[in-house]
Amino acid sequence: MEPGFHPDQVRGSVVLVDFWAPWTHADEQNIEALNRLYDRYQERGFTIVGLAVDRRSPDQIRSSLAEAGARYPVAPAGESDFRTFGDIRALPTRFLLDRDGNVIERLEGHVPMTELEAHIATALGQ
Repeated sequence: MEPGFHPDQVRGSVVLVDFWAPWTHADEQNIEALNRLYDRYQERGFTIVGLAVDRRSPDQIRSSLAEAGARYPVAPAGESDFRTFGDIRALPTRFLLDRDGNVIERLEGHVPMTELEAHIATALGQ
């Protein structure tokens, strides 16, 4: 996936757009928790798109992600991503999109995974 994520790319799915910082240990730990959510809900129409906020090259970012083991699509955040989603004041900042691509939740900072999972389950209609 190239920079410049657009909700149309995943229309029909409930999507968690995750702006995160690959250089922080806490965000690397979050990848495992997000992998579990991705695995648990993907068959029900859920996906995650990780947008890495980093000044390193895309190849360096992908190398870090391979080491961290992200099983969902991740790309460098592009300028169009910031225009689409607005001001990112904290990392991680996550946006939950409904199946029509509308933002239904904005979660800034480290939100407990149980809370994040509850939002996802609600968006999936469970």
